[in-house]
Amino acid sequence: MLQIENLTFNYPDEDEFIFTNLNLSFSHPQLIYLIGQNGSGKTTLLKLLAQFAKVCSGIIKYNHLEITYPDTSFVQTQNECSFPNLTGKETLELFFSLNHSFYNRELSWLKALYKSSSFCKALEMRYSDCSTGMRQLLNIAIALTKQAPIYLFDEPFVSLDDSNRELLLQIFEELAREHYVFISDHRIIDEMKDNQKLIISSKGVSRA
Repeated sequence: MLQIENLTFNYPDEDEFIFTNLNLSFSHPQLIYLIGQNGSGKTTLLKLLAQFAKVCSGIIKYNHLEITYPDTSFVQTQNECSFPNLTGKETLELFFSLNHSFYNRELSWLKALYKSSSFCKALEMRYSDCSTGMRQLLNIAIALTKQAPIYLFDEPFVSLDDSNRELLLQIFEELAREHYVFISDHRIIDEMKDNQKLIISSKGVSRA
């Protein structure tokens, strides 16, 4: 179970609160879309879940215990890798190692990504030479090298064409069978209709 209880948050240099006494609960793994305009608080909520930002008051709990960094894997939009001179494959091998695992092409999500010509090209190129879309695919793959119960993807479809977008959706849907998967987006799209949606606005957070 994942629970957000009486969460209140504002940034230290701002008077306005982004969330005030926010309460949400998710009883089982699922795919959850965060929908809202830019600046509405989607990324902030993901950062709070990832422990990249500290709540002012309230608590976030996973399986009845306060959530910790190992519980989550988080990738932000257009995040830049810290090892730009490594190839895509070398980068993934490094992150597998850092996460106490190893590069295994038989992993279901990795097998799926191999269907993308952009991803295959990115594996052979230096990260710094990859296109924005290639980097986005690699960033998502980096997040998936960490085994965690909760995955957080901030605008993961940015700079991707339709075929890669569809591929990612399939990966996320399979992942959500056993994990909590949060995806932020600024618009409601057809693929969201069968999944839980949270609408984030200046009026707060509501379920759609």
